[in-house]
Order: sequence, then C-alpha cells, then structure tokens
Amino acid sequence: MENQDVFSGYFSGYVEGKEVVLHYAESQELAHTYVFDTEQEAENFYQTCLKMGELTSEVSESKQALAHQVLIKESLKGKHYQTMVY
Repeated sequence: MENQDVFSGYFSGYVEGKEVVLHYAESQELAHTYVFDTEQEAENFYQTCLKMGELTSEVSESKQALAHQVLIKESLKGKHYQTMVY
C-alpha cells in the first residue's frame, strides 16, 4: 500500500496506479475506492480530492466529510470509473 496522505482532519487517502482510496475519519465505512481506466484519470481525481478538501474547509467541521463526499460525487458525473465501499 502507498503512503497515506492526510488531507485534513476528516479524510486521508492515496493514489496507486489507476486506483484512488479515500478514508473518512468519521465514517462507518473503512474506505471508498475509485478505479479509473487510466493512471492519468486517477491522478486527476486525486488532485480534485485535494482541491475539494480545501473548499470544504469553509464548512463547519461536523459537515466537512459529508460536503466532501457530495462534491466528489458531483465531480464524477459523466466519468467512467468503478467504486467500492468497504
């Protein structure tokens, strides 16, 4: 497994090849895994996750993880990927 990057107090993750894995601190799920067709798509999504983390810093702490998940889902509309939640 790659080294985990801590983006903020509520989530962390990493990108490895075509796969991006996100972990939310206050979530019952262990991980949200997104698998893309190319490594470039995965890297682009990873960078989007970082930007979304910055955007949600303006939201109250209790709602940051939920806001982040909503923004991520919106950013994935129209893209081809597979997702798994553990």
